[in-house]
Amino acid sequence: MTAKSGHDYRYWYLHGIPYDFTEFVKKHPGGIKAIMLGRGRDCTAMFESYHTYRPADALLEKYKVKDGEIVGGSLFTYEPNGFYMTLKERAREYFKKNNKHTKANFLVGAFTIAELIAAYMFMFLTFWTGNWIYGALWGLSRAMCIVGPTHAGSHYAFSKSPFINKFIYAASMAISGSTTAQWTSKHVIAHHVDTNIVPVDDDTMYPLKRVLPAHKRLPFHSLQHIYMWFLYPFTLSFWSISNTIKLFADPPVEGVTEVIYLNKLDILETWAIMSFHIIQRFILFFILFPFSTAMQLYLASEMTASTWFSLQFAVNHEVDGVVDHTPMKKVDWGKHQVITSHNYGSDSYLALFLSGGLNTQIEHHLFPSVHYHHYAELSKIVRQTCKEFNIKYIASPNFYQALKAHYRHLRRMGSAPDAA
Repeated sequence: MTAKSGHDYRYWYLHGIPYDFTEFVKKHPGGIKAIMLGRGRDCTAMFESYHTYRPADALLEKYKVKDGEIVGGSLFTYEPNGFYMTLKERAREYFKKNNKHTKANFLVGAFTIAELIAAYMFMFLTFWTGNWIYGALWGLSRAMCIVGPTHAGSHYAFSKSPFINKFIYAASMAISGSTTAQWTSKHVIAHHVDTNIVPVDDDTMYPLKRVLPAHKRLPFHSLQHIYMWFLYPFTLSFWSISNTIKLFADPPVEGVTEVIYLNKLDILETWAIMSFHIIQRFILFFILFPFSTAMQLYLASEMTASTWFSLQFAVNHEVDGVVDHTPMKKVDWGKHQVITSHNYGSDSYLALFLSGGLNTQIEHHLFPSVHYHHYAELSKIVRQTCKEFNIKYIASPNFYQALKAHYRHLRRMGSAPDAA
């Protein structure tokens, strides 16, 4: 990374300025892993988006590298009076005025724990009884864990405690389909910073489908608006198998982003999580039950989990109007997040909790470390600020309309240029 980008691996770069937080790492309120994600790279976007309340300038000044070389080249801006910094100030005012913190409250936390317990309970009942209904419920509860606890934990949004976030993240990821290290690199670092920008954002399932204009159109993409609906029910299986294979690379990467291991314990955790869910999702069925029963249970679980998971993520960024914005010149980072994301049912609390906040994708990208139960209220602030800055806020009224928008996008992106 250093050789390609000009960033010194020892330092963290904020707005192009190098900082040496080595002595601060163990004091970081969000935990060691969180701050280490930014070392050796331009971590401005992560710094700004994960700190709704910005650290004091005096603290930053203390760790600034004297006579350090400033590294430019970022496509994104963070002007004091620009869209994103204005929005952050209004979000802070909302939390202060309502005397709220940015993480999950007690009731939401209890709901999250119940989701996690339900997933493991239905897993046990599936293996205990061999009943496909329990298998389907396991799949549904597993999908709810991915979009809820896994997602919130990965963004340090569940709790102020780094330990609790790490526990929720690892416990839910073990039944999800990936590993914490891989998901962090692919999703938290790459996708959330450089959304819809090729080749950094690898969260698109290309070449199975073409959803970004920067990707080359292949002949079979002309049918993607048909065949993808038959592949979505198996997304988690594809995901798990491909992630297992990628772990054997040296070093393992997600797209162009290297998977970050801080120590040998991280490597052990990664392989332990991957081994656990490969065993309980692909092997135990065929050890405990006859082949026909094993296939029935596997399909009931995988198809239920994969369908809900994949469709929730597909409508977030893969609809017409949100993918044609690869910046050719500098752009406000917050604006880029808004115009490359898509909401549905923004005012619906039912949609909010069933999707783990993914229905408010715009707010999630702007404030990833804020727990999703705040997003319905924050969306009102975001919409008003977008209006003032003349930024298009793209949203569908409900999930059904979002799916229709995704279908239209698959069809357009799969068509020949003259047909599109």
